[in-house]
Amino acid sequence: MGYWDGLSSYPLDFSLHREKGGQIDDVKKRLKTANKRLSTQRKAIKGFAGSLKEVQEALKSIRKQNKGKQTKTAKKQIGAAKNKVKRAKRKFKVSETKYVERKIKQ
Repeated sequence: MGYWDGLSSYPLDFSLHREKGGQIDDVKKRLKTANKRLSTQRKAIKGFAGSLKEVQEALKSIRKQNKGKQTKTAKKQIGAAKNKVKRAKRKFKVSETKYVERKIKQ
């Protein structure tokens, strides 16, 4: 294919611009990286869920140990355990929202 103006001809070749192999490769690379991100996020969610469960069990055991006690140390232990549960819930919630946002974007 070319351009001819009557005096001279200019060869034109668009075959390099229309190749489809590069697009497929790019899509495959993006899919691979997206799957890696999702798998790491799923692992993080599982880890936060496990730590949340552990902290909740620790709170239950502290409450059982200090059942009926109204001392300052017992209240401090229970308060500290409650704060750990709050932090663990917050981390778990944040990790879940990140997973949902990425899931929506892709």
